[in-house]
Amino acid sequence: MIKMDRMVLATQQWLNNTYDGIKGYERFSDKQLDGITGAGTFLRLIQALQIELNKNYHASLVVDGSFGKGTLNVLPDISPVSNSSSPSNLHYIVQGSLWCKGYDSVYFNGIYNSKCAEAVKEFQTDAGITPDGIIKPYILQGLMNTDGYKYTGNTGTDKHYKHLVQRGMNQYYGSKIGLTAPSGLWERKAHKNLIKSCQIEWGITGVDGIWGSGTMSKAPTLSKSTSGSTNSKRLLQWSLTVNGFYPGSFSGAFDTNTYNSVYSFQDFLCIGADGVAGKNTWASLLKSCGNTSRSASACDTATRLTPSTAQGLIKAGYDTVGRYLVNVAGGTLDKKITADEISAMANAGLKVFPIFQTIGNHVEYFTSSQGSKDAITAKTAARELGFPSNTTIYFAVDYDVLTVEVESSIIPYFSSLKANMGKAYKIGVYGPRMVCTALENKNLTASSFVGDMSSGFTGNIGQKMPSNWAYDQFNETTAAGIGIDKCVTSQRASAVLASSLSPYTDPKHPDIEQSFAIFEDLYNLVKDYFIEELSNVPTIYMANMRVLGYLRQIEYNSFAWTITAGLIDTTYNQYVAKHRPSYDCSKIAITDPGTNIVMTTPHLAATLQGIINYTIFIDQEMNACAGWAGDLLQIGSNLKVTNDQTGVNYFKQPDLLKKIIGDKKGELDEYNLYKYKNEKLKKGESLGFSWIDLCQDIDAYNMNNKYDIAEIPIHEILQTYYNKDWRKRFTTFKNLLLDEYHETSLSNIAYLYTKGDKAINIAFNKQFGGFDGTSYGRVLADAFETKINNLITME
Repeated sequence: MIKMDRMVLATQQWLNNTYDGIKGYERFSDKQLDGITGAGTFLRLIQALQIELNKNYHASLVVDGSFGKGTLNVLPDISPVSNSSSPSNLHYIVQGSLWCKGYDSVYFNGIYNSKCAEAVKEFQTDAGITPDGIIKPYILQGLMNTDGYKYTGNTGTDKHYKHLVQRGMNQYYGSKIGLTAPSGLWERKAHKNLIKSCQIEWGITGVDGIWGSGTMSKAPTLSKSTSGSTNSKRLLQWSLTVNGFYPGSFSGAFDTNTYNSVYSFQDFLCIGADGVAGKNTWASLLKSCGNTSRSASACDTATRLTPSTAQGLIKAGYDTVGRYLVNVAGGTLDKKITADEISAMANAGLKVFPIFQTIGNHVEYFTSSQGSKDAITAKTAARELGFPSNTTIYFAVDYDVLTVEVESSIIPYFSSLKANMGKAYKIGVYGPRMVCTALENKNLTASSFVGDMSSGFTGNIGQKMPSNWAYDQFNETTAAGIGIDKCVTSQRASAVLASSLSPYTDPKHPDIEQSFAIFEDLYNLVKDYFIEELSNVPTIYMANMRVLGYLRQIEYNSFAWTITAGLIDTTYNQYVAKHRPSYDCSKIAITDPGTNIVMTTPHLAATLQGIINYTIFIDQEMNACAGWAGDLLQIGSNLKVTNDQTGVNYFKQPDLLKKIIGDKKGELDEYNLYKYKNEKLKKGESLGFSWIDLCQDIDAYNMNNKYDIAEIPIHEILQTYYNKDWRKRFTTFKNLLLDEYHETSLSNIAYLYTKGDKAINIAFNKQFGGFDGTSYGRVLADAFETKINNLITME
């Protein structure tokens, strides 16, 4: 709680006693006489100042409490007087302002003596100007407001360096442009004053603090070889500092540190790094949108592309387009991307990145519940359009966000987005720099699409670019006959080739619709079972897990599978048997759309449930061994049994290894192979990793990572996947796996399991006999990578 200050209270009482009833003065009410400094107190101090200037200096000021040019122009310098001088109202106003600003002026007696001058000198020192105790008009203007001039932050920080810039501006340009509060907080006034400093130095007529083409035309080109121009070089160093590229001391010399900072800034902003500060560099330093006439290879648009406009964008030099996933409910603008548009973009060779915006232009929109809804809507739309699961979706924050709103609204919204998006898609943000940086710092976004075109937004003025920026939107223009926003791309650009998208069309495989109907019926039976037997309502997750448990119950119900995939609700299974006696869980099948091979679902259900189970408990090792890694280890163990029985070491036959991984019926009949318990492989049998097993292991892994099992019913997941997403199953699997393990090689990931030093290997050794991972683990891992890569080429 702010405490009452007796001298501030004395100032408020003196103002009322002295000016009550005079035109323009607003009396403090009894409640407002609180002894607390605020904008209201300074408003009345300025009103008093204007009254005195009108009375004693023949001014004709409007008494409005605004310290503008009129007040500034008629105000005289105020110098210390002797202690014997008579009190004056002007000096009372100065002393009251000092107290309200936080500077102890010793007395409140209307005499500006040497003791009071010490307080002014303290203020001048804080401001970075000569501490002479003489109150020039611009100094009183800086004194009579609530801006903090005492720096309270740490040294060696971004805030500290900005504080030094603010002091420097006061030292060199304060008398011409007014003082800037050197608090280290870089706000609109500070940035405007920096531009004014440049305009003064470059001889601009009509100094206004606005960066435009006229100011840019006068910006000097500075480099290591430039002689003189000390002040402009210092302005360059200040501007670099404001953008987070502190070059060291503000010497006004284009030294090595300055060169390196210029180069790093240019490289980071992707504006052509050469270490020379030309007009483009100055523009990017002093206005978020930079030089709007510069070229770009990306754009975003709310206009649906046709084959003609898609080709037109390519001819205009654009290879990437940002497009919207949805329309605004009840809106008139039809901006949603379509399957036909994707086809047109694919034919033109364009890349695309998805944007999600329904409204997103006011703070009230951004709530946790809205984040949950938007995540589900965005996932559904992106899937239907065929965007790969590692695609970044940019969620729009399309207004000038206040700092307080970031914590209160924007972060909760994006936290909810992340929680509900799961592993389906990466989350990006479109918005001002401040918002993008705050979300990046909270680890809530993978990359940023920065709305720098809104250069007047507080969230862009004097704000650093987020380090994860992928796209920088900087100018609204036209190309190919449509309205676009030009965007610079960084190396973090996330667009995907439109040709890689497979828009959803339903149905694609009517022969498996009957199975999907059974899955849906099983899901709905869970609801009936909960209501009738448990007097409760299941969550989507509960219902999904019971359906999967039902499907795996006969073949995958051992103790080992219970540990891997979780308990089976036998009571629910009995409920299904009672109400659907015709169902046989071992025969419910899906026809693989790629090969038309009929795949029964117990293995798929067990694998998916095992992956889900260990994803929840964050056990990467068991997650993998519930699927592909477990089957790979089983192959290794069976090849060891074969070697023991026949003396043939098939680990040394790479072509056979690739065939064994994902073998189709009959492909292994010509080989003399053995498996667990020394059983000779029969004709048509697999060695443990058949084509169906491979597809289902990979499909289960993809489904778990693409869809949220807690939000989407299992029948919808299966139907969407086998109608659409299966087309790129191996590509998706590889990309997801490399991303999960932060690896560049599938072999390296597989080798984590086949080399034999994990606990899971010990378990397989005990159950199946195991194999020598030290000698053959890498061989098996390489075969797995080769097989997946071969299958990818056929997709």
